[in-house]
Amino acid sequence: MKNTYDFYFDRDVFTCKYDNGKRLRVLRDYDALRMLHRIDRYRFSSFKVKENISNNRRRLYLEMNSNNNRVFIHSFKKFDENELFEEMPNHLQEIEKACDKYAKKRFSPKKEIVKKFVATATALALMTGGASLALNKDKSIYNSNQPYTIEQEYVNYEEANNIDTPIEKEVKEVTEVVKEEISQRDYGFEDKTDSETYKYVENNYSDVIERVSNERGISSELLMGMVTQESSGKDPNLMQITYSVWNDHVFTTYNFETGKEEKIVISNNPGGYKSSVKVLSPEDMNDPYNNITIGSLIFRDALETYDYNIPLAIQAYNFGYGNMNKVLSAYSEDSGRSRDLIISDTNNIDFTNYTNVVVGQGDSEYLNHVMRYVDTDKVSVKKLTNNDVIDIDFQFRSQSQDKTK
Repeated sequence: MKNTYDFYFDRDVFTCKYDNGKRLRVLRDYDALRMLHRIDRYRFSSFKVKENISNNRRRLYLEMNSNNNRVFIHSFKKFDENELFEEMPNHLQEIEKACDKYAKKRFSPKKEIVKKFVATATALALMTGGASLALNKDKSIYNSNQPYTIEQEYVNYEEANNIDTPIEKEVKEVTEVVKEEISQRDYGFEDKTDSETYKYVENNYSDVIERVSNERGISSELLMGMVTQESSGKDPNLMQITYSVWNDHVFTTYNFETGKEEKIVISNNPGGYKSSVKVLSPEDMNDPYNNITIGSLIFRDALETYDYNIPLAIQAYNFGYGNMNKVLSAYSEDSGRSRDLIISDTNNIDFTNYTNVVVGQGDSEYLNHVMRYVDTDKVSVKKLTNNDVIDIDFQFRSQSQDKTK
């Protein structure tokens, strides 16, 4: 099933309905614009301008499709045949033609793909009536290589086409909202840190979580979120470790508290290891400290696998590497971005739009389900590089929304 994005105005408020087949979310104002800007990174195999006619009123909408995504963007203005907006559909049709022209020129006919800037430019065009802004003078689609913000795209567009006229007032207002959103990063995760489930884990395990946090270099808030999501603190296997997967796997790890390297393994054969290796039996894993320690080492293994991309590693803790690689492959194919580039973009969670390619295994919403139990604006992990310890952060909530205890 495809992810569906529906952009429209609800009583003059820009709104996005996002449905991934399992959960429906409604985003408004800058959250909807943030989603639009994310979608602008995808590649689309079809791009069509259509219209609905109801009670002699016309409403235009844009439909875009890719392998995993379907996007609808509805026009802001309703108008009838006698009103002076007839140029708007003409401009939109020109955009559609330009997209087709661009796709055929840039890619083979069998893989006609429209990428970057199409969604954002067209949505702004639908909002403002300034659809011609999305076209170069030669009627080809405007496309830059590295978009940063919508406002910068229009600056680049004006420079490319030697246009001296200022950006329209409406577009300025929209871009200001986007600029504010970028400076106040918020991924829209739920917040359930006031729930009884979270409070139970906090009251019963905060001390041991803090101890493991200091030793393994992982934010205590993140470990709290993982324990809460995994077991609610009610199962002795707090981190829901699958022993059959990790049995006899020797973790070579750095203890950030002692500054020493350690080796730890889960095994029923303690005699099979040197005395320098700490051996834990499955029975030992009922101890909260041991269980959370092994869980943190599995998470650190995921961090190393995905080059310390924290949100990717969180999802991989639940999915496993095989399923996570399927997600990355789907995202890479749809967006045209390489796997390495996706992994290096450590604050981008667009991969969550592709977790539905994994069917019947794991929790496709695991990242959100963990982060809803994280009571801070950012989490961090420590990385040992050439005997230096550096902190790697993932800020997921604007500081203005941070809840202080």
